[in-house]
Amino acid sequence: MKPIKRYHNKKYSIYAVMLLICSIFCSNFQPFNTIITAFFAHIEDLKDIDRFCKTQTPIRGIQTKYKGKETYVFAIGESVDRKHMGIYGYNRQTTPYFEKSKDELVVFKDVTTAHVFTSSAIKSMLLMRNSSDQIYSLIQFFKSAGFKTFWFSNQGKVDNFDNSVMRFGKSCDEYAFIHGKEVIYSSENYNLTFEDEQRRLKLWDESLLKYFEKALSDSSEKKLIVLHLTGSHIPIDMRYPPEFETFFLPQKYYNKEKSLGVCAFDNSILYTDYILNEVIKDLKKSGEMSAMLYLSDHGQDINDTEECVLTARTWPNGYEVPFVVWVSEKYRKNNTDFIKGWDTNKKYVTDKTAYSLIDLARLSHPDIDLSSSIFSKR
Repeated sequence: MKPIKRYHNKKYSIYAVMLLICSIFCSNFQPFNTIITAFFAHIEDLKDIDRFCKTQTPIRGIQTKYKGKETYVFAIGESVDRKHMGIYGYNRQTTPYFEKSKDELVVFKDVTTAHVFTSSAIKSMLLMRNSSDQIYSLIQFFKSAGFKTFWFSNQGKVDNFDNSVMRFGKSCDEYAFIHGKEVIYSSENYNLTFEDEQRRLKLWDESLLKYFEKALSDSSEKKLIVLHLTGSHIPIDMRYPPEFETFFLPQKYYNKEKSLGVCAFDNSILYTDYILNEVIKDLKKSGEMSAMLYLSDHGQDINDTEECVLTARTWPNGYEVPFVVWVSEKYRKNNTDFIKGWDTNKKYVTDKTAYSLIDLARLSHPDIDLSSSIFSKR
């Protein structure tokens, strides 16, 4: 009989205590067994990702549709409840840039996240299975298809949840994690100038735009660029510059503190809308075949009700996320029939996102069933 494996490492004890404290204050006093289950599930996530990233091999037999330059952007938001987005009918105009370019957007209305923890949510977005139940990663697939891969994140080595995501990011050809005491980067080409470093210390997502522009100018013909935003992560009022402090208390509100939290949340979404618009503008300038998929890792209950506590863990709002696609003019002309088949009312869960991104890039493989793509007619 094999001996029982025990966790003697001090760091696991520290994580357990931290998770317990955070869960008590941020999860509306969930049962203790739920907290423990979440902690050990997270530890298993870390071990799975470690094993997986060390054993990735090229995938043979990938079929591509296009020759020439292509760029696909996967923008991952943070803690966004889509019901607070103007493009989804919110009574505040928190997405004015999306509104201006809505003819170029496809807004999917009924998408839910598979997990309410960042690490588990993103892990599920990036993995897929073939017909033999073999697991591939999105990064592995695109690299095997001849794409140069980039990962730029404003969620660096802040805590253990972010570390699990970093393992995927570091499997890209180029990467930079800019949130934290120092930038963690793949090559000197993605280090920062002094001016950029001062901007980075403010922790705003606009720092990612410099990296994005540099990646766009890379000479590679085919590119996949992942942008991991800090979005609406708490503390929310630190996620945007002063000029985006647009929404203030209404004349009547049920609770001043909670209403201020709603205003900060709405301001953070307004800022994310600006960031994504800058990404779209740069893609337009390139004139290439390009597309951007934006979704959030999970949602957030943002004090819209009297009884709730600020958390993503226990309320439906924690699962209801935006799923928005922008495509370039060249992409639209070359994929008219494909786009016409998209059903924006389709119910979808984000643990199938890898299939959607492969489908969006018009890639395929005989052993991978793309009926799991949100764009599939099946």
